Amino acid sequence: MLAKKLLPLRKKGLQLLVTILFGCAVTNSGISILLAEAEGNISGFFISTALTLILGEILPQAVSNRYPLQIGAYTRYLLYFFYYAMFIVAFPVSAIIGKILGDGESTLLSKSRMKRMFEMYEKQQMLNSDERKILQAALDLKSKTLKDVMTPIG
Repeated sequence: MLAKKLLPLRKKGLQLLVTILFGCAVTNSGISILLAEAEGNISGFFISTALTLILGEILPQAVSNRYPLQIGAYTRYLLYFFYYAMFIVAFPVSAIIGKILGDGESTLLSKSRMKRMFEMYEKQQMLNSDERKILQAALDLKSKTLKDVMTPIG
């Protein structure tokens, strides 16, 4: 249900990414400029760097990695606002990047890459041998026929 709420934004993922990165860059620059004027250049630099690192990078990454769908769904209206507010800048940049790199999803894995990933998980003891075999066999189900899986009688 939460993923369904984010689907319209995710369909334009590259533009959303550019919008978020521009927003982060503007915010980080603004904090640096304001603190440099208020605290002086050196202390403002260190304070803004610490604030940006903790509040703008570490904390959001930690929370977002744990609850990505929930955060995305509850902040989607804010994302829509910035998506349209920064459209004039983000759209051309995302279009150029899309032409250069392509619009393909980099998170899609081939069956062979997934099988290698399952083997890696088994080595890291995230899966046991039986679980790995079941997952790998499930990937091959489409190419199996009934004859391949039947047990001979007699």
